[in-house]
Amino acid sequence: GYGPTHSQSLERLFVSQPGTRVLALHHRQSPASIYRALFDAADRPTLVVENKLLYGAHAEPEPPAGFTLLRTDEAFPVSRLKPEGKADVTLVAFGGMSIEAERAVRLLFDEHEVLADLFLPTRIYPMDAEFLRESLTQTRRLVVAEEGQGFAGLGSEVLAQVAEMRGTGEIACGRVTAAPCPIPSARPLDEQCLPNAEAIVARVLEVMHG
Repeated sequence: GYGPTHSQSLERLFVSQPGTRVLALHHRQSPASIYRALFDAADRPTLVVENKLLYGAHAEPEPPAGFTLLRTDEAFPVSRLKPEGKADVTLVAFGGMSIEAERAVRLLFDEHEVLADLFLPTRIYPMDAEFLRESLTQTRRLVVAEEGQGFAGLGSEVLAQVAEMRGTGEIACGRVTAAPCPIPSARPLDEQCLPNAEAIVARVLEVMHG
């Protein structure tokens, strides 16, 4: 209900300037640890994207049952919710979409017996999709979810990098993005425009069975 001046996702407009950095906070990584690492580095202009819906949430250090929470060893890590069983699909989400993506992971398992391997990057520029290689070699399926627009979006970059990867074989891909319109102020219309867990589930099932 905030309208386009407060709810439009603009991070993709800033992810093409060499020598800069763009970070997107999510609920699986403490903001304090990210800002400490950022202030310690202080090596380049950095934009930090904070989804306002996360202001009322707590960072969650404990993974849900049946998953292990892993992080890459770097200042601005990729968090990963890895299922204990063999994953059927690889899922990537950015920023505030982490909550909807994690809800989708639960729905996929509870309602469709599908195991998703979820990745939540903190640094969205520069970003190297190499962190997906191990998972994609197993699942051969990838769905990327973002709250912003699909055209020339973050998901497009991930899919392009995956397409250029060597040794992963053919990967079935899908994207989940906002509807191609400014975010309306009316909440019911807002909910129709922005992606949610159900939209992620639907796209995962399309990728798996399409």
